[in-house]
Amino acid sequence: MQSREGLAEDACQRSVTRSRVRSRAVTACLALGVIAFTATTALADEDGTSFWIPGFYGSLAAAPQQPGWSLTSILYNTNVSASGNAAVAREITIGRFNPKINISVDAHVHADATIGFVAPSYTFATPFLGGQASAFLLFGYGNNDTSLNASATASTDLIPFSITRSVALKQDTTCFTDLIPMFTDRWNAGVHNYMV
Repeated sequence: MQSREGLAEDACQRSVTRSRVRSRAVTACLALGVIAFTATTALADEDGTSFWIPGFYGSLAAAPQQPGWSLTSILYNTNVSASGNAAVAREITIGRFNPKINISVDAHVHADATIGFVAPSYTFATPFLGGQASAFLLFGYGNNDTSLNASATASTDLIPFSITRSVALKQDTTCFTDLIPMFTDRWNAGVHNYMV
């Protein structure tokens, strides 16, 4: 038999343990809540093609330019494909009823975009914040052809057949791009160039 002091000590330890468990549970719930409210859904951008033009800025992008007007033209073509499949098998129990359900999904997406871009620009001769300022407006016209083919199949061990659902979507868009204005300021320090 334990003494009163031993019983009181055990009760105190159990109380501290319960308090720690409650504290951890509250912390975990708060963390999950914060993640749930700050997470955003991933969305496809521009019907499967990149919004940003890869390689738009490269070597010597910050090098000084000649003051005055200039015109840049870019023919941009991207042809991308992706595919994937996934299979899931689960055994569900409802009372004594426990069927096995199998689901498989197979999807293929293809995007082909050809866009002609034009960017008139003006480089100022007068320094701006000690650097060389440039302003330009990028716009374009082109075609984007995107297709999606997917199928999902579900089966169970209770019935001798499976259910298949197929989807074939296609979008062909020909239009002007958004207008993209840009402003840059370049600084030169010997062999080092900086741009904002």
